[in-house]
Amino acid sequence: DVKYTIDGSGAIHVAASYKPGDGNHPAKLPRFGFTFAVPRELNDVAWYGRGPHESYWDRKTGAELAVYEKTVEQMVHNYAKPQDHGNRTDTRHFTLSNGSAGVTVTGDKPLSFSVWPYTLSDVKAASHPIHLPRREMNTVFVDWKIIGVGGDNSWGARTHSGYYLKSNEPIEFGFRIAPAKD
Repeated sequence: DVKYTIDGSGAIHVAASYKPGDGNHPAKLPRFGFTFAVPRELNDVAWYGRGPHESYWDRKTGAELAVYEKTVEQMVHNYAKPQDHGNRTDTRHFTLSNGSAGVTVTGDKPLSFSVWPYTLSDVKAASHPIHLPRREMNTVFVDWKIIGVGGDNSWGARTHSGYYLKSNEPIEFGFRIAPAKD
């Protein structure tokens, strides 16, 4: 279930809840969250969370909790084969702006987020980072959590079971999107 509440200031509160059904569901969820697009001009990213580099649920102890600023292009990590990247964990809030306008996203609880200058479809279709087009918008991911990375060794170790999102457990997640304040 998803509930959107819009207040008089133009802020939107998004509340999502997931309740497992009859047992006919996937064993694991890759992520639980939302994605949306903002204009390319909102290219400056500031956040209070883990950084300055990407971090994931099972790969975050080396990323300190602080305030950081980057451009969308600096949030990108160009792996040899395009894949999910640039996630920031334990984020309390983040702002996308162009210096005079923007939006701020604040989690009801710490959340994960990433911002890409292309779409998820672009990433799935690309065989190399040079095949990723710079779009006229930025794709924003706001997640309760995203699956851990795994890879404890160089030959394909899977993510540890404690870092999967279990589809047989209820999930509640919420955040607020509001105009950025100067």
